[in-house]
Amino acid sequence: MPLRRVARSLLAATFIAQGVDLMLNPKPKADMAKPLLDKTKALVPAAATVDPGRIMQADGAVKAGAGLMMALGRAPRLSAALLAIDLIPGTVAEHPFWSNSYPDDRKAQRAQFLKNAGLLGGLLLAVTDTGGKPSLAWRARQATKHAKRSAEKNTEKVKKATRRARKHAERTLAEHKPG
Repeated sequence: MPLRRVARSLLAATFIAQGVDLMLNPKPKADMAKPLLDKTKALVPAAATVDPGRIMQADGAVKAGAGLMMALGRAPRLSAALLAIDLIPGTVAEHPFWSNSYPDDRKAQRAQFLKNAGLLGGLLLAVTDTGGKPSLAWRARQATKHAKRSAEKNTEKVKKATRRARKHAERTLAEHKPG
């Protein structure tokens, strides 16, 4: 459906642009993420050797790659899920409006936070969009109903066959009964 393609492309464009920018210029985000990454080093000692700039470049590659896949309609639900998962920590880390004491800054950060929340909502819709096809859950329910009906029909057929066999056996025994 053309509307789905356009909507996915529009939603993905933000992530593609952010991802490419992050791959080419990771330093500002790396500096911003460094305090959070330093806290992670206590939990994961191997994280101490990882360059924050490389982490941001990898994040940019995920954003750009998943965004491109989504825009092209290649595994759009999976790519939307990856983008949603990637969006949450960045939004919380970059736009903590609740901790800002300056009203104008708080307002600007809240606007960015809410914009990202809106993007997250769009991604969640894309994750659940089946492109007009029935969902896996619906298909599983239908298969279960079909299997139940089929089992009921087969049970009835077996009962009828058993009754016929019993009657046939009784007739055969009666015919061959000595006496």
